[in-house]
Amino acid sequence: EERLQEPGCPVDGMQAEDGTYSAGGGIRLGYVLLKNQKDLNAPVVLHFHGSGETAADYLRPQLAEKYRDLPVHLFVADYRGYGWSGGEPSLATFLKDAEPLAEKLPELFVQHGLSWPYPGGLILSGRSIGAQVAVHLAVLFPTLFRALVLDSAVATSATGDRLGEARLAVLNQWHKELENANLEVLQPLDADLWRLGTLDKMRAFNGQLLLLHGLADDLVPYEGSESLHAATPSKQKELVLVKDASHNNIGHHAEYWHALRRFAL
Repeated sequence: EERLQEPGCPVDGMQAEDGTYSAGGGIRLGYVLLKNQKDLNAPVVLHFHGSGETAADYLRPQLAEKYRDLPVHLFVADYRGYGWSGGEPSLATFLKDAEPLAEKLPELFVQHGLSWPYPGGLILSGRSIGAQVAVHLAVLFPTLFRALVLDSAVATSATGDRLGEARLAVLNQWHKELENANLEVLQPLDADLWRLGTLDKMRAFNGQLLLLHGLADDLVPYEGSESLHAATPSKQKELVLVKDASHNNIGHHAEYWHALRRFAL
């Protein structure tokens, strides 16, 4: 996938820019930044997408206008092998690769004409497998982000979770999803996901939290988001379960965007 030739406007009021950052070892990873021209001081959402998406997908007008109207600026990061990023997709690197991005945010903001410290605040967001990355950064950089949004997240724990016998079926479904996305699974998937330890990390998270999940999600059960909601000691947390929404169409439901709008303000 090719980079943007020049800044553009996928929809009126949103200016699109892109770039890369060094993840170490000679690997550079790409990102897309949608700058909201309607509200220059709107919050910035740092978003990690699902395994079947790329950052450039968020340039689609029907999606870009949703973020414009929240209103927020949107910074979408890619993983290795996605978009114009170097390397090969792998579960073994995608958490670690996000850490230098968080560290380089001040430099990247200034590079794109945004001030630092940023007055509108930063919101960390992750969808599906990207929620694993968002939780990882939220715990590692607790003062960098003012809030965390998890969309259709998988709840994993080194000590197990309340999915019980459904766990194996969930892992098998995820294995198929990751294979479809060409994400290399270097170890058995259950060992990989348990090592991510999202539930365990959320027990250390005390910030503002919004969880969104479709009640008709047959890929990642909504009970996982209930477990994450229960795990965090935060007093500022909200769980929104969207009726009739599946894993891949939750963003088509008005309730999803209403919750994000309340949260971004």
